[in-house]
Amino acid sequence: MLELVSSESIPEMYSALLAHFLFEYVHPFYDGNGRTGRYLLALNLSTPLSQPTALSLSRVIAENKNAYYKAFDLVERPLNCSEATHFVITMLDLIGQAQDDLIANLEEKKGALEELCARVNSLDDSFSERERDLLFYIGQLTLFDAFGETDIKRTSAYLQASVPTTRKALEQLRAREYLLRTSMRPAVYRLSQQGRAALGLGDVRTPADEVLSEV
Repeated sequence: MLELVSSESIPEMYSALLAHFLFEYVHPFYDGNGRTGRYLLALNLSTPLSQPTALSLSRVIAENKNAYYKAFDLVERPLNCSEATHFVITMLDLIGQAQDDLIANLEEKKGALEELCARVNSLDDSFSERERDLLFYIGQLTLFDAFGETDIKRTSAYLQASVPTTRKALEQLRAREYLLRTSMRPAVYRLSQQGRAALGLGDVRTPADEVLSEV
């Protein structure tokens, strides 16, 4: 397997996929072979492919377990004599799906970010420039961060403002019901439903929503 992934005579995509088959076939650990194998696969694919594609492949595999396991089964049948062409083709199909899903997701997020920028710029004059910057920052966290929250220290660093100034700006937006304070010590803030609606994020499914739905 190690010789295969370091071979210069085999295209990296093929050697990475075949090495993945060998790792799972050998099944070296009592538990965790699937997770470790997919991690190594992503690591080996990150050079010929983009790293985001390699990382997103694990989710696509989880959503297509039947096709994934069938590809292993076909290679392992005695009459197939370890012919791995079908396995490679199946995995290439899954990689293509991962890329398509990633592109669609990035296009959606790009559109949401442009909408967020437009919404922040369209806020009326009652919002200060610092409050607009703050809403744009927390809006980005809502779109891309796993929790969609920020504390005063992180926000202060982003705004390049003092902690008292940052706390005041956060509390002003909370008073306007654009933010919620989810923790006191330390003080942690996230967009309220009103804030999400004002920034065009009311119907956008975000990583933070996924986390909350699993809790």
